[in-house]
Amino acid sequence: MIREENLTIIGHLIKPHGIKGEISAELDADDINLQEFKCLIFDIDGIYVPFFVQSIRPKSHFTRLIKIQDIDTESDAAELSGKLIYVQSSELANISEYDGDNNIYLTDLIGYSVYNDAAFIGTIADIDDSTDNVLFIIKDNSGTTVYVPAVEEFISTMSEEQKTIILDLPEGLISLNN
Repeated sequence: MIREENLTIIGHLIKPHGIKGEISAELDADDINLQEFKCLIFDIDGIYVPFFVQSIRPKSHFTRLIKIQDIDTESDAAELSGKLIYVQSSELANISEYDGDNNIYLTDLIGYSVYNDAAFIGTIADIDDSTDNVLFIIKDNSGTTVYVPAVEEFISTMSEEQKTIILDLPEGLISLNN
């Protein structure tokens, strides 16, 4: 029996990719090689169940497209969407660079207030990760949608306690959305 205390979270599944059962996964660190693990483990109705990776291909810096054995349709993959990815903690012992303690997922930022310097832009309503250029989808007070690249270079400061992000955006980027 697989016990939670013997597991470490290394990422989470996002959503199906295509119709053949592939699913996009966001990893906590870009240097995690999923093929080093015997299996990936997901919580299925309170039971930790091992799944075996059939193939992996990169999508972006922290995102991989994973094909899991016996997950062959878009609806099969959809059932796993949002699941945390666990591995046996003992298997991480050989990966000394891994440090999953200080990571935050982009989806965790939904609901954060966003400012460009001191000017309020809006609130993150969603994340668009359908392409390699991941975007914050920000809604302002009037309901207008603003798209901003979700890149570290633009994030000046972030407060998890206050749920705010202060960006330092290139001049004119916000006006491109109008």
